[in-house]
Amino acid sequence: TRAIATETGLLMSEVSAPIPETNGQKTVSISHVLTVDRNSNYEMRMLIFDRGAISDSGSVMIYGLSAITPESKISGIDLKKVDFTATGFSEGKAQIKAEMYLENVDSGASQSFTMVVKAREYYSGLVADTASIETGTIKQDETIVKSVELSVPEDYNYILGIELWNGNVLLNTWEKAMPLSPTRVLPNGTTEMKTGLDVSKFVREGGGQPTYPDPGSKDSRSAPATPGFEVIGAAAAVAVALLVGRKRK
Repeated sequence: TRAIATETGLLMSEVSAPIPETNGQKTVSISHVLTVDRNSNYEMRMLIFDRGAISDSGSVMIYGLSAITPESKISGIDLKKVDFTATGFSEGKAQIKAEMYLENVDSGASQSFTMVVKAREYYSGLVADTASIETGTIKQDETIVKSVELSVPEDYNYILGIELWNGNVLLNTWEKAMPLSPTRVLPNGTTEMKTGLDVSKFVREGGGQPTYPDPGSKDSRSAPATPGFEVIGAAAAVAVALLVGRKRK
């Protein structure tokens, strides 16, 4: 079996296996596993050799391998929503508590992952503050709440970037808007004006009382060394079953 890249026509991988002897006419299954770059498309060409000569052949096209999520990238964790609470205000900076609702949608308990939370200014993309926290083990179908504290300059709008890491592997990312200087559209639909949000008026002493069970984990105000980007030899295993009929001679 040969894997030929459709873009270049080059042979990217090749494997072979003997066809077992059979009594009379019988269908047997021959399986191959080829490792190829998952960012390409392929023609899987099957050749049957008999005494060194090709006696039969067939092919099938393989597309969309890049859409397959590698096992190392699957976490089973889904971010359901994020709540923001103003916990303090001083010297032009607002202290914001971000509470993240995490649900385990996998078929079993999850392992513990690292969440890195970054507050980016909406227009420039500049990171105003970063925090990190461990998710801990989450039982199947369970939803837990994890929170971090962020200190950001007032009168700006932010995008909260949430990254889920397993060691040096980035599993997932989410983004949530955190506007501290919101605007509203006037009736003509073309002009925007600031709504005059005063963050200090929304400060809640103690960060407010949660109405959900507190998982008991403490925030980590200093983010760990940013995990390196995973270098994956993007490979996918493709199994091809070849059905042949062969008579014993």
